[in-house]
Amino acid sequence: VTSLLLEGERRKLAVLQRELQVALEEGGSVKVKEKQRQELLHAIS
Repeated sequence: VTSLLLEGERRKLAVLQRELQVALEEGGSVKVKEKQRQELLHAIS
């Protein structure tokens, strides 16, 4: 029983880590886009 519980927890943890990785990648791309937008505004003005 214990090993089954551990396996379930491990699987949940793996899913959470994957979601976190995706969120970080999306967050990073948002920051990059914001930086590009700032540079574009600076170049225009």
